[in-house]
Amino acid sequence: MLQIGPLNPALVHIVFFPSVQDFRVVVRIDSWETTSVYPNGHFVRVLGRIGDLEGEIATILVENSINVVPFSEAQMCEMPVNTAENPWKVSPKEEQERRDLRSTHLVFSIDPKGCEDVDDALSVRTLNNGNLELGVHIADVTHFVAPNSYIDVEARTRATTYYLADPQLAQEVKGKVIEEEHQEYRQTKGRSLYTLLEEIRDLALLDVSDSYAM
Repeated sequence: MLQIGPLNPALVHIVFFPSVQDFRVVVRIDSWETTSVYPNGHFVRVLGRIGDLEGEIATILVENSINVVPFSEAQMCEMPVNTAENPWKVSPKEEQERRDLRSTHLVFSIDPKGCEDVDDALSVRTLNNGNLELGVHIADVTHFVAPNSYIDVEARTRATTYYLADPQLAQEVKGKVIEEEHQEYRQTKGRSLYTLLEEIRDLALLDVSDSYAM
């Protein structure tokens, strides 16, 4: 019989039989006898050895209910196709419905050098009245997510990026196809984005002109 000590000191120890000494494990409480100080539980899975990077990261994820399991086949089928033979690009219909800033504004990324998730940008142009129009841009990943689709439902549980010691986790949370090929800004490729335009004079904000899906 073995006592498992929770990471949270406010919780009681759990008693179960298999020996997994020196490992981080997940256990589930089965019962708690009125005559016992500790509840009984059963082993669910090993997260990793105590002190090892992989095991400690897995423990952090479990503690915070962060889901990094691979996307299901149904979810992957909803993601846009992007291959060498059939590269993804903004459709002519989509280009007509969105405002194009590529020829009117100086657009540049504000992500650091070497960043693999290039999805933030600024733009600027001089207006006829001499003021500056500043654009703040973020990748419009919702363009690829239909309401109540498999991806939409899954995104409600993990629609964010977690930056831990393992850089692959960011890709697993949002999906590699959208993350690398459709959400990132590429110098020679059109991308869908959401924009806030502001008019500035003498470094003072005059007006928020409008917001657009671009």
